[in-house]
Amino acid sequence: MNHTTTTEKSNKNQAAEYGRAALDTLTKARGYAGQGTSESIKRIDLVDLVQNHGVALKKSGARYIGRCPFHDEKTPSFFVYPNNTFYCFGCGASGDAATFIMKIYGCSFPEALERLGIRKTGKPFSPAQARQINKVKAKRALVESFRAWEADYSTKLGKLIVAAYQCLFRIKTEDDRDKIAWVHSPLSVWEYHLGVLCYGSNEEKYQLFKAVSHG
Repeated sequence: MNHTTTTEKSNKNQAAEYGRAALDTLTKARGYAGQGTSESIKRIDLVDLVQNHGVALKKSGARYIGRCPFHDEKTPSFFVYPNNTFYCFGCGASGDAATFIMKIYGCSFPEALERLGIRKTGKPFSPAQARQINKVKAKRALVESFRAWEADYSTKLGKLIVAAYQCLFRIKTEDDRDKIAWVHSPLSVWEYHLGVLCYGSNEEKYQLFKAVSHG
């Protein structure tokens, strides 16, 4: 019984050391970020942040444990500690809320701060960092615009194609055929465009987006 208790204490102490080590390393590495920024990161509830990104966590003592989002595993080895740091015993990933966001999205530290809603209170962003942030914002706006257009144009094409075939099905005489001859040309274009939206690559869809938007 005493042996089990001693082992549990040893494991908890080891886990706490991992958490402290991760936090110390991050603090030293980000000295340029400013004390205000570091404190803001520490105050973020890492458990909520991790769970909001699709990782199911289960409380285990003072810690939370789940499957690591950074590598495939069957046995949970990803721990979130009370000091709002994480450590994975499977792949060695560790850090705080900012590191988690950087690894999840593959983004830079400044962008991670922006995603977390933290305004930098230390040194201002360098021109290169500011350009990168503006570039990311512009790309995000373009993607959102494209997705909205894709949904709207797909719906529009579907309605046009259905209406065109309804006209074609009404053909009974040559006179009727002459009256709706105009349907054939745009119908083939509409069907092609809808095919690209349904089965095309992202690049093909984007090229169609540019052609239709600026055509």
